[in-house]
Amino acid sequence: MRPTPEKQIQFLVNLQRLLDEGLFVASYKFALLLALADLSVEKGDDSGAELLLNTEAIAEKFLHTTGGKPHRTQPPQKPVS
Repeated sequence: MRPTPEKQIQFLVNLQRLLDEGLFVASYKFALLLALADLSVEKGDDSGAELLLNTEAIAEKFLHTTGGKPHRTQPPQKPVS
């Protein structure tokens, strides 16, 4: 179900208020918000249909937004007895 125009405007007003008044002590949260906004613009359309994003696309956009590079962790090594 597509939100009404009033609900869409209210969401944008609330988002703008968050950005204007928020303290960005955790910049990764802001970067994630920017990544989601970018993906919404890039992949969304005006049909009102739900936008499905997979975690890989979100992670790639997040890393691009933060200038980070993918970091793969190795499983913990078992101690040698």
